[in-house]
Amino acid sequence: MLLVPKSAFDSDGIVTTARVAAYRTSPSARRGLGHVEETAARRLERLGLQEVATSDLVARPTAPLSDTQGVFARFTALGLTAAYFRDESQIAAARGALQDDFEVVTNFSLALPTRLRAPGTGLMHATSMPVGTGWPTASGIDTAHRQNVRGAGVLVGVLDTGIDADHQQFHARTIPFRYVPFDPNNPASPPRDVRGFDLDGHGTHVCGIIAGSTVGVAPEAELVVASVIESETARTSLIRVVYGLNWLLHEFTAPANATKPAVVNLSLGFPSTGVLNVPLKEYKTRLRAMEAVLNLLIQANVLPIVAIGNDGPGRFGYPGGFRNALGVGAVDHGGVIAPFSGSRTSSRTRKPDIYGYGVGIYSSLERDMANQSFYGPLDGTSMAAPFVAGIAALYLCRSRMSAAALRTTLLTNAQTVRTGRRSALIARYV
Repeated sequence: MLLVPKSAFDSDGIVTTARVAAYRTSPSARRGLGHVEETAARRLERLGLQEVATSDLVARPTAPLSDTQGVFARFTALGLTAAYFRDESQIAAARGALQDDFEVVTNFSLALPTRLRAPGTGLMHATSMPVGTGWPTASGIDTAHRQNVRGAGVLVGVLDTGIDADHQQFHARTIPFRYVPFDPNNPASPPRDVRGFDLDGHGTHVCGIIAGSTVGVAPEAELVVASVIESETARTSLIRVVYGLNWLLHEFTAPANATKPAVVNLSLGFPSTGVLNVPLKEYKTRLRAMEAVLNLLIQANVLPIVAIGNDGPGRFGYPGGFRNALGVGAVDHGGVIAPFSGSRTSSRTRKPDIYGYGVGIYSSLERDMANQSFYGPLDGTSMAAPFVAGIAALYLCRSRMSAAALRTTLLTNAQTVRTGRRSALIARYV
């Protein structure tokens, strides 16, 4: 389960200019973000749990746990704590000991948006790429590249199925990569930093859209990638996403990166409808936990750019549906809203916030046994979100700005396209 400090749910109070500045400049501000993780540690130790540092799991794969009730790990970049119990009966006791200061959230599933086209469908085989990106002229990408605005010095974090680091689009660079397994706190199979791989192709396609050397919107942006989604099921969990985000933020604040601006692309989520088959109270708790994690990204001055989902109008996914997320819908190259693109309209929130090109998007996929790279088209808001992330990287390359200012810049400079009664703000570089 995940322990989220209740102070993290105050989204208006947590996202302040002073706290954003402190996060990127002060190590003490990054350790816990001012939350009460020490309180969580003390209480869990009294319940008989043993602390296991996430960074030490690889070094201590056989940590003795037989004499404990379970283990807990601190996500120091986010100020959160994950706890794993040997005995389910201990969970009720833990809730009682922690509920005054923490929201205790049972781990739950998230997934890629509904697939519209399998990554292996209709592959186009190529040994080299044509000159030019193939993006619409209205996107402003070719103009940016002619001005030598190509995303240099900007970090783009990606949580997805992974990245084929030896694909033609990426092989000439070193890409920080972490594999987060299904049970990331299992000492026998800990998270590990390795050469990037992708058994699915979805993440490789997403990364190509963002920063592929010839197909990418921002080809000089620095990718930081965590594999958190199973290739067979296209599913993940809250704990795995938190592991991935915590690692991304540690990478973002490493000495070599501390002054670089960053965004995070999330082509994942869970649905807004009752298909999860859980009680309403539990569903709302999950919503609150995921929104709190999103707010922590904003506090770290990182704009979360999130696919809104592929289930059509009136249906959407979280975290793209949250107010502080930049939720992204999909349009075709003519600016027409894709029929699969999700949406949400309520008294407080209208989603998506912005649109990106997400129909027939040509990008990197995989390699064959002869090491030749494959490319192909995919559809979905999963493609539209990295397009917007790439545009964001171009703006950050040109001018350093806060996450809030970047959001305003993207929305202010977007192109308004109307189709009948519907209109779309399409991200572009101007």
